[in-house]
Amino acid sequence: MKRALVAAAVAGAAGMAVELLALRALAPAFGTTLSTWAWLIAATLLAGAVGALVGARASRAPSARRTAAALLLAAAATGGLAVGHAPLVGALLPLPVELGTALGALALVTPAVLPCAAVVPLAVAQAAPRLGAGPAAGRTLCASTAGSLVGTLGTALALVPALGVAASAGVVAAALAATALLVGARRAALALLAALGGAAGLGRVADRRTPADVLLERPSSHGLVSLVRRGDAVVLTVDGVAQGTRDPGVESLAALRARGQHVAVLPVLHPRARTALVVGLGAGLLTSALAVRGLDVTTVEVDDVVADVVRSRWGVPGTLVVGDGRAVWRRTTARFDLVALDAFAGEGLPAHLLTREAFEELRARITPGGLLCVHLVGEPAHATTAAVAATLAAAFPYTLATRAGSRAPVDDLFLFASDTPVTLPPDPTLDRARAGVFAPPPGVVVTDDRNPLDRLHEPMARRLRALSRRDG
Repeated sequence: MKRALVAAAVAGAAGMAVELLALRALAPAFGTTLSTWAWLIAATLLAGAVGALVGARASRAPSARRTAAALLLAAAATGGLAVGHAPLVGALLPLPVELGTALGALALVTPAVLPCAAVVPLAVAQAAPRLGAGPAAGRTLCASTAGSLVGTLGTALALVPALGVAASAGVVAAALAATALLVGARRAALALLAALGGAAGLGRVADRRTPADVLLERPSSHGLVSLVRRGDAVVLTVDGVAQGTRDPGVESLAALRARGQHVAVLPVLHPRARTALVVGLGAGLLTSALAVRGLDVTTVEVDDVVADVVRSRWGVPGTLVVGDGRAVWRRTTARFDLVALDAFAGEGLPAHLLTREAFEELRARITPGGLLCVHLVGEPAHATTAAVAATLAAAFPYTLATRAGSRAPVDDLFLFASDTPVTLPPDPTLDRARAGVFAPPPGVVVTDDRNPLDRLHEPMARRLRALSRRDG
């Protein structure tokens, strides 16, 4: 009975681990949008349902060998994910994003999750003669669910940030094979463990081969953090999507304004400003430029690996806080003259930072006459832009919108808000910002209770992912 419960727990942990590893494997090519999650959850549920039926059929003649066989099949499939996810995703890249995501989710999840799901009815059938059907099912499901909890948190918080996708999948596969060894399939389990060890060695060798323009790669719970050299510039990317650039020719607020990064006009609009809050570190350029201007800057970054990489390579002046932006500004009692909301979630938006309640909380953290600038990437007439602008106007009495005016398929957009009128003074350095002023169309006001930003932004996120794939 105890071995059957252990098998159910390990299978539950492995099933959730594979789902999260599949997300990380798909992210560099297809992103982590709502559609990606939907396809992964659907693939996991489908594999779980089919696996439960297969296990139920096999449980008509329950045995430890059948349980061990299911665990070995799951281990082999998870080992295949460790060494084969990159070629698979590469083969899917030419497909349309939605189709590639769907096929990738099914291919990565099904082979491992299906046999994991089969373990539960097999374990129940083994325990039922001693305990009865009800107690056996209850205990087995409890063990499986507890394992799923450990697999979810352990994979997201420990394995992936420390080891990356391939090595994490190898650890999960080894755990499944070791459990099969415990349950009864000794020779096959030992052979598979040896094969997994060899595959892990090959994976370590393969991991050392990185393109010459990639200066650094580090996994985090948010994605693969990379520093990529493009000409004289260094680009910080997360799962292949640029999050910020450090260019030797663009290191000041004036240079940023000249490039159409209108968030850099904040100190011009409020020349007496002394303090600033930057939510979203990126490559650290805005923080550094504000600090050079003489401002006392507090920066919030949700990804601890991004924070460590930027701090190690370029330094981060002022105060750097690692955590969720909204959680930080809700806890602090400090007030700021300027706030730059420059946070992105890959190609997506951190939707919880863009609700009416979030903006009202930020307004309480801004000094009288202070300014907030929200940086978006998209189109002036897009539904996402309209919704964020309408929500900002619901929280602040005065707003102004301007675009970078680049020739790119999508543009940098900057939405300003304050409790006093927001105007661009007749300063020659603001000519480009004035030329980019636009009036967003009417949009829905986003609240914590009703937040459609993920759905509204999905088509734009897909375009941004496709552009990143093309340019990267």
